[in-house]
Parts: sequence; C-alpha cells; structure tokens
Amino acid sequence: MVHAFSHTEPLQCSADGIWEACKHVDEFLAALMPDYFTKSTFLQGHGEPGSIRIVKTGPAFRHAGEVKERMDKFDDATKTLGYTVLESDPRYSSFSAEMKFVAVDETSCEAVWTATYEPVGDVGPPTHIQQIVVLVFKTLERVVLSTKTLSHTEVLDSSPDAIWEACKHADELLPTAMPEFFASSTFLQGHGEPGSIRVVKMGPGAAKAN
Repeated sequence: MVHAFSHTEPLQCSADGIWEACKHVDEFLAALMPDYFTKSTFLQGHGEPGSIRIVKTGPAFRHAGEVKERMDKFDDATKTLGYTVLESDPRYSSFSAEMKFVAVDETSCEAVWTATYEPVGDVGPPTHIQQIVVLVFKTLERVVLSTKTLSHTEVLDSSPDAIWEACKHADELLPTAMPEFFASSTFLQGHGEPGSIRVVKMGPGAAKAN
C-alpha cells in the first residue's frame, strides 16, 4: 500500500533566495554537510526533469553508500522540485518526494516536503529521511542569509538596446577599452550562454581601486 508523509519547515529567508540556492545544491552541499553527503554527480542531464543523479552519503547515515535518484519536476513558477529514488533504502519498494517553497512574506517562507512511499513490511513513516531533509533546508537557509547583495543604479546617455548590444561583446571590448582594469577575458567553456565558464584577468588598476 502506498502511503504519504508530509512536513512543513518554517524558514527565515525568502522563497526566491532558497529556491535559487536549491538550483546549485549539488555544487556545495558536500562541502557544507560532509558528514551526510560526500558527492553528487549527474549520470544523465543537469537537474532538469528526467535527469539521473548519484548522491554518495557520508558516515552520518547508518548505512553509508549511495542513492540513485531521478528528477521528476523542477518548476521555477511554483518553486517545486520532485524526485524518485531509484536505488537506495531496501525498506521501501518505492519512494518519491516533492519539496516546495512557499513565500510567507519577503523575508520568510515555508519549505513543504511530501513523501509518497510503499514500505516493505511494517516499516513506519520515513521520519529519519525527514530529519535529514530538514537539515538540508536549514543549511540552505544559512547559505541564503550569508549571501550579500549589492545594487547600484547609473543613468547612462545611451539607449538600453545599445548598452545591451555592447554587453554581449564586453569580453572583447573591455581589455581594449580599459586595459588598466581588464587584462584579458577568456572562456574556458561555452561562449557566454548559461553554463559558460570564463576567466577574467584583472589589470593593475583593479588593485589600486581597492
């Protein structure tokens, strides 16, 4: 028989902030929670629905090993992530879960985690998994709260279209136009689209500006 189990955790950070952190959780969770997670690798995809990932667990788990998951949902509009465990805990013949971040106001939200599972024998609700999920939520909350944002508005004597067009070629223009501050800009991966990796070498003027 399939059962459902849900938990709601109040968080003192914005829903937008924690959702953004959730998008990068595979990059930093092992560094922040090494006792629980040692590595997260995608075998297929990059986190979109249909992606398959392997999460290697640490010594804090009773049986350290790895969990194989399929990403079922990743919806920016509703800030909802869903996944199915393909290989892991033998106490469940099937296990899937969904987490959703619901804004309370601009600086707080609720993280709702709902698991749907089919136990083997008389196994009870997955409270042990819920406890780890709450730890993940609280870790993401700390990440969001420790992130600082700096904003500045400048009035320019040019059209938005012209500025945006120049931004597209900034890696070519800045080292020529401002060599004192930008020595070079090189893409190691991609050409500026999302996922690209770039190395910007600063000139001597950058140090003087500090």
